[in-house]
Amino acid sequence: MTAAGLLLAELAPELDRGKPLPNGMTQLLLRIEKGTLKYSWLQLTACLARSLDVRDTIASISRILNELLSPMTQVVADIPWPPQAAHKDTDSSTSKRI
Repeated sequence: MTAAGLLLAELAPELDRGKPLPNGMTQLLLRIEKGTLKYSWLQLTACLARSLDVRDTIASISRILNELLSPMTQVVADIPWPPQAAHKDTDSSTSKRI
C-alpha cells in the first residue's frame, strides 16, 4: 500500500505533488475498503486510468516509476513485474501521451 501511496502522491496535481496523502486516501483512490492493505494490479491500473492528467506523458510517468521502484528494490521486495501487453493499435506518428 505504501508504494501505491507514493506513486499516487507523485502523480498528484502540481500543488500537492510529492506530499504524503492523507490517511485513507490511497484506499479511496484505489476504491478499496479503508484499512485494506493489499490491492490488485487491476485496481491500480484502473485508478491510474481514472486519475492521469492529459499532460502526463510516458516519459514523466516512467521517470516517477524509475525513481520509486528500481530493479534492485523489486528483487529485494519480491514484487512481481506487471503483465506485459502488446499494443498493436498504437500509431507511432501520434504524440507519446497517455
